[in-house]
Amino acid sequence: MTGSSVPPPVEPLRAPGGWPLLGHTVAFLRRPLETLTRLGSAGPLVYIRFGPIQFLMVNDPALVHHVALDADHFERGHIFTGLQQLFGGGLVTVDGEIHQRHRRMLLPAFQRGRIRNHADVIRHKAEETTESWQPGRQIAVDAQMADLAAASTLGCLFGSADATTLRAQTRIRRALPVVVRAMLRNAVLPTALTRMPTRDRRRYAAAVDELHDVVRHLIWARRTQPAVNDDILSLLLTARDENGDGLSDQQIHDEVLTLLLAGSDTTGMALAWAFHELSRNPKAEQELRVELDTVLGTRPVSVEDLPHLKHARAVITEVLRLYPVPLITRRVRIPTVLGTAALKAGSEVAYSPWALHHNPRLFPEPERFDPSRWRRSQPKPSPGSFIPFGEGPHRCIGESFAITMTTVALATIAARWRLRPCPGHVRPVAGLTIHPNQLPMITVPRQPGG
Repeated sequence: MTGSSVPPPVEPLRAPGGWPLLGHTVAFLRRPLETLTRLGSAGPLVYIRFGPIQFLMVNDPALVHHVALDADHFERGHIFTGLQQLFGGGLVTVDGEIHQRHRRMLLPAFQRGRIRNHADVIRHKAEETTESWQPGRQIAVDAQMADLAAASTLGCLFGSADATTLRAQTRIRRALPVVVRAMLRNAVLPTALTRMPTRDRRRYAAAVDELHDVVRHLIWARRTQPAVNDDILSLLLTARDENGDGLSDQQIHDEVLTLLLAGSDTTGMALAWAFHELSRNPKAEQELRVELDTVLGTRPVSVEDLPHLKHARAVITEVLRLYPVPLITRRVRIPTVLGTAALKAGSEVAYSPWALHHNPRLFPEPERFDPSRWRRSQPKPSPGSFIPFGEGPHRCIGESFAITMTTVALATIAARWRLRPCPGHVRPVAGLTIHPNQLPMITVPRQPGG
């Protein structure tokens, strides 16, 4: 792709609502999701600013698609620079040849044969999660689904749940919420603001250190007590590129941490939101129960059932539309033209999956939970309009893993339990992903057909 294939340069719009010096920082800190929605409707291309950093926000799906695919002119942007403290040189932050090399070496971990093994781990973890549930009791669904996702991801990464991984899960449970809720703010804002010695900043730094220490200890434990396993860590330890070279211990550490956080946070919150939306939409919930009873009967879900769980997959897809990653950034590598804007090297570009997925021109009644959007009879979204896993060379390598995990866990739990809402206002909170501010629900057992 080259800049010559797009229209000649014309100055884009400047987004309204900016403050002197601070730009849109205040609005973003106060109401990030509302601010992204408003900026996303300001025009196809609009300039926004967070302190001294100016971004060209891309709201046109075709132009988003162009940016995502054009690795010649666009590389990881400001957000990913901010995430390097956490992920180091993991797949989510690196670019170019390093990214391609690591991606090729990690791809075997997500091939269909290994997805089958991952599905079994996830089902067992989902069954374990619900063993302690009592009828009519209130549970914190967001916390329980986060724990389930963390346990499933650890199981897929490290194999059997021995004492070491169980201790790691406890430490991750403590540190993960602190990290994910601060990641977007810390990644977007100017470095000077994120380094101020506030209490929240100290908690974030301590939680990041905790996660790094957990991963180092898990890798050390495997190094000192090697085992023949089919887990992801075993694959990383033995992976070789085309030259026969493996990953360094630091590279393995960074990739494990990336997979751990991505697998725990994104899938855990997708599950939590799925139960929240099903509880508010009886028709969609009833359709899921009928599908589970028809496909599964009384037996556990298996990977062979996934193609037949079409409504469950549509539920997950609609959740990913409603609650995607809030913001993605790219940096211009060499001068180019994007739509109507001439961009210099080093310019920052941003686009918001949240704003795109909530745009009524792209998705009618965008706030309504409607799994029927994803039936085969419905037209597919245009390129660049639905991007829960990104697009192009940086598309999430764990997409199939995430879909498998959420679908298997949803089917396992929903086949046995209904979750009913409790009084109180549930609202989305922006982190690196979208979290509920709270999600208490009541457990109600069900029987097939009920």
